[in-house]
Amino acid sequence: MKAIYPRLALDDIVKNRRIYFPYLVTCICMIAMFYIMRYIGSGECLQYIPVGKNVIPVFMGLGSFVIAFFALIFLFYTNSFLARRRAKEFGLLNVLGMSKKNLVVITFFETLFTATISLFFGLLIGVALSKFAELGLVKMLDGEVTYRITVLPGALLLTALIFLAIFAVLMVNSVIRVERATAVNLLKTEAAGEKAPKGNILFGLAGLILLAVAYYIAVTTDKPTDAIGMFF
Repeated sequence: MKAIYPRLALDDIVKNRRIYFPYLVTCICMIAMFYIMRYIGSGECLQYIPVGKNVIPVFMGLGSFVIAFFALIFLFYTNSFLARRRAKEFGLLNVLGMSKKNLVVITFFETLFTATISLFFGLLIGVALSKFAELGLVKMLDGEVTYRITVLPGALLLTALIFLAIFAVLMVNSVIRVERATAVNLLKTEAAGEKAPKGNILFGLAGLILLAVAYYIAVTTDKPTDAIGMFF
């Protein structure tokens, strides 16, 4: 009986491949970008360039976590869209006798398959393209080009941990949606459509304040390297 849950999860991914494929491609690209940023920021490839050895790792390190932050936001929204599309199927399974616990198990396997596929291909592509990114950077900075391919276990591990944490957050969000919804609500979710976004005055004022502060820092700071910490 337990073997049916992975099969249902895999069938759901294959059946909805038109919406799952762009989601998987997005996950793979973000994982690859994060690894490339961590690879360049490690400093090993920077020994072949004449300038920027101390600044580039800081830029790349901060930039990698900016990518992780936006990946969390974007994938959270995309995962919510996927959850709405498969809500009707979950509602039918609930009506036919599957409990919320069974639906949670199916959701777990869907997330597990998605995370496994994304991490495997994302890290593979990241390792493959990291050398091209390194060569491009060294060439732009008039450094000495080397064609030795290097794989950084630390960057691989950090990338895997960061995105496993993101997939865990997405899993928790999906479980909460399933637990809170009734069978009737699940059946009607897809037909309900997306709600129009509402403006938030508090967020708008906060955005204006942050924008004003950013312009002030940009105008009053003489050294770009000093502005990095202030901006973040």
